Amino acid sequence: MIIVTATITAKKDKVDEVLSRLKEVKAATIKEEGYHEYRIHQLAENPTQILFYERWESLEHLEMHGKSEHFTKFADLTDILLDKTFDIKIYNEVL
Repeated sequence: MIIVTATITAKKDKVDEVLSRLKEVKAATIKEEGYHEYRIHQLAENPTQILFYERWESLEHLEMHGKSEHFTKFADLTDILLDKTFDIKIYNEVL
């Protein structure tokens, strides 16, 4: 099992658009092979900060997700929507 955490920072005037687009990404992601869990969280005291928590069957499934149309479409908009790039960490489940 692969666990992914990722944080992004939305531009202040783009938070609603980022969340809307992420809902679209999530709706497509949950149909992907190897998907187990995909959660999106917003920092309570700073709504521009968004955290992803994902569980994937394998690194290969995660890599396929990274090449998916819905993910790359969102990633192509990062300069317009985000203040910072993705901070992504990938973990191997050990216990």
